[in-house]
Amino acid sequence: MSRRSLLTVRRIVVIYITCIVFVAFGVAARMYGGGKNLGEIYKVMKAVFLLGAGVCVVVTAFSYFKVFRIIRQHQCLVQTNENAIDITKYKKSIFTILYIFAICVLSYIPYLCCMLFFLAMQDNRIITSAIAAYNSCSAILLSSSFFKPLLYYWRIKEIRDGVRSFARNLRCKKEETEES
Repeated sequence: MSRRSLLTVRRIVVIYITCIVFVAFGVAARMYGGGKNLGEIYKVMKAVFLLGAGVCVVVTAFSYFKVFRIIRQHQCLVQTNENAIDITKYKKSIFTILYIFAICVLSYIPYLCCMLFFLAMQDNRIITSAIAAYNSCSAILLSSSFFKPLLYYWRIKEIRDGVRSFARNLRCKKEETEES
């Protein structure tokens, strides 16, 4: 099944609207969760979200494994062909995506574990060390937003060139305003 037949505009719209309704319901349950039933619904929704995130991570990891295997097989088949595609270029882009995926997984796993721990607690007694662990996991989660642009800069030449060009233009404009 090709990607174009799998992703139609109608399916995307249905998924998007479902996500919006799901998130809106979750926000309402969280904000107005004073009632016992809404609080329980919020916990179920959080568990479903965490389960969905776990499934997405597993599917993505499996897909990367398949891509690496296909590239290796293709490289073995076209070793002698001079008109073959540049395998090293594709390997580098796949490794870049793999690094980005690894940063995401490594930053989300502590947070997901912490959230599962809070969901598993039957009594609502939260101790100070658990709150500190949650805050630390949240900081790790948010740090991925810092590391991803650095990884892009390191691995993708076009981004490096664009950033350098932008920095040169800023420096030139600053020198022009100082001279005026």
